[in-house]
Amino acid sequence: MKSLIVVIILALSYSSVASTEQYLNRQEFAKRYVETIAKIHPTATAKVVGDLEVKIKLPNNDELTSFLDNAYAEYKNSPEDIDGVLTTYAESIIFPDTLGKIKPNKSQIFPVIKDKHYVVQAEKMLENSGNKGLVYEKLNDILYVLYAFDTPKAIRFMTGSDLTDLALEKSELRSLSKTNLKSAHTNVRLEGDPASLSMLVADGTYEASFILFDDIWTKEQFPVMGNIVVYIPTRDLVFVTGSEDKENLAKVQEIFFNQGSNWSHGISEVGFVRVNNSWQEFHQ
Repeated sequence: MKSLIVVIILALSYSSVASTEQYLNRQEFAKRYVETIAKIHPTATAKVVGDLEVKIKLPNNDELTSFLDNAYAEYKNSPEDIDGVLTTYAESIIFPDTLGKIKPNKSQIFPVIKDKHYVVQAEKMLENSGNKGLVYEKLNDILYVLYAFDTPKAIRFMTGSDLTDLALEKSELRSLSKTNLKSAHTNVRLEGDPASLSMLVADGTYEASFILFDDIWTKEQFPVMGNIVVYIPTRDLVFVTGSEDKENLAKVQEIFFNQGSNWSHGISEVGFVRVNNSWQEFHQ
């Protein structure tokens, strides 16, 4: 369990170091982001319109909305790299003229796991785009499956307009996207002890998406105490333990407690138990 122990130690060490840092508050961070936008995209104008929410107006009068929750979490994890974090997020903005040149195809469709809050935010960003809304499926009351085009230039979420353009039915997306994901990431592995506490490791982006593969989540693969339980704090972290394994459930909770809410690309702070080939919210 060497790798898993390292993760736990890092999480605990982070808490003691981070407690001594003096952070920008959320409003100050958003203002710094606006300043960064002005430097990188001088033809655009940006202003803070809400909590970690920035509205960006483009030269053609189109508007984009940036939600900075992930950026702020990354900054709090590495406050000394604030300029790098802000620059990365500012440079990731894709202007409509660039976006129009990206021609996605069926082989680039991947499944992405998000929570309900993220879906609401994303829908808000698309409400005036005329793209027939976001394409997603509900896994349970917390988790949703979104579909994204993973292209060399950008990752963008699929809309109803994309379904029409590619002559696809929504019912085809789960199988198609899983096939693409499995083909692109053949080196999925476990670190730790699958009988007690382990982590699923893929590429650093799509780990959470592998909860969609029923053939992975069996007691033959994970002979844990009780039913299989996963915790998915971020898109790249999937902890696996058993519903009756009090010791390792406590270890996972300790990691969550020490990290607090500073997860970037966060998904959920609750666990999910495997019951009848589905994921249900886990209550200890």
